[in-house]
This record gives sequence, C-alpha cells and structure tokens, in this order.
Amino acid sequence: MAEPTEAKATVKSHYFDFLHGRDYPENQVDRLNWRYAHIIEPLRAEIEGARILDLGSHDGRWPLAYADAGAKEIVGIEGRASLVEKFNAMPGSNRHRVDMRVGDFVLEMDKLIAEGDTFDIVSCLGVYYHTMHHYRIMCQMAALRPKLIIIDSEFLRTQEPVIRITKENPESDMNTIQQFPGQDRTPIGIASMPALRVMSSSVGYQAKKVEWAVPEAERVPVADYYDMFENRRRFTLLLRPESAA
Repeated sequence: MAEPTEAKATVKSHYFDFLHGRDYPENQVDRLNWRYAHIIEPLRAEIEGARILDLGSHDGRWPLAYADAGAKEIVGIEGRASLVEKFNAMPGSNRHRVDMRVGDFVLEMDKLIAEGDTFDIVSCLGVYYHTMHHYRIMCQMAALRPKLIIIDSEFLRTQEPVIRITKENPESDMNTIQQFPGQDRTPIGIASMPALRVMSSSVGYQAKKVEWAVPEAERVPVADYYDMFENRRRFTLLLRPESAA
C-alpha cells in the first residue's frame, strides 16, 4: 500500500534569493528555495492569519518566510544567541510579526505549555534529528494544540520503529546545542518513519508525507530528499489531529 502524501510542488521558489551575499553559498540558497516550494507554497491557505511556533529557528529565515506568507505572529526559538542576532539584519516589512527568542526549545516549550499558550501551527524544520528528546517534543507539540505540525527531518530507512543514536559536534551552528558547558560531542537520535508514526499516533496526530517533485537535473542541493544516503532519507511530513482526518 502506498504511503499517504500531501500536495506536491514542481517549480523552485525564488523567495530566499535575498540570502545571496549573506554568507549563504549559492547551493544552500537553491536548497532553501526548493524547501520553500514544498513547505510554504502548498500551505499558504493555512499559514494565512496563523499563529506559528518555529523550533530551532537559526537566523530567523523560516519565521520570516512564514510572516511574508501571511502568518499573523511567529514565535521563533533558537538556542544560539549569535544566530538570533543575525535576524536583526534580515530585510522585509513583516519582521515585526516575528518574536525571536533565545533558548533550548525543549525547555521553552515547557514554559509555553505551563502558561496555557497555543498555536495554530508548530514548525519543526531540520531539528527533529538533532535531539534525544523525540517523544517529549512530540508530546509538547501536541500539548500546544496545533491544527498542523510540520516536521522536516532525516529518517532511518527501515520498517522497524527504532531510533539510532549517534553524536555530533555542537560547535557547528548546523548541529545540536550543548547540554552542558564544555560538551564537545552531543548524542542525537535519527528516528525511523515507523517510530515517528508510533509517537505521533499516541498523541492523536496522523502524519502524511509531502510528495517532493524536483526535476532530476536539479536535485543536487536537495539530494538527501532522494537517494543521497543508503541508510537514511529526508522527508517533509504534515501532522494533523486524527479527529480532523
């Protein structure tokens, strides 16, 4: 039986072209534009007027993209203050809709939940495989009662519901953050798709893959969404309450 999928995109966006010349290699900008085409473009109707929580916001590029797509308010949480400072140099007339906060988003979500906060959309782009708190994060996202959870992550290529543990260097801005001062190797876990479905269904959410449709000749910057790695592959998933299915 084929995996359920959501709407696909076949044309690269040019939204992130403004990042050229901002310490972004051309290949990285192309990658972000293809991701925009598959993450933002098909969801514009749901983004319009929404209150969004973005986890692991880096320099605020995705919160800004949500704002420019019509979101009413975006709270972005990023663990590195140096990256949040870069958001101040971002262009655009909708920056005032973005509230960038410095902190560990796992701990910050606990605070939001304790305050009774809610969001229409929770965005988890590129960070779900940079953590050891997969189920805690899933429970937290559900507790914020969103109509939509977006997860863009690498997943193990296996039909077993497992999480493989590895380590990465937290000194890189593209990796996980330190869990204590001086830590130079931080454990992370890459989940399988069956593991994700076990976790999401236990909190009442159903996951569907976004069908990626990039012409073969243009796949170099997004090769991890295709067959770049033998043991893992990247997917974009949309999670919605099972009661809404």
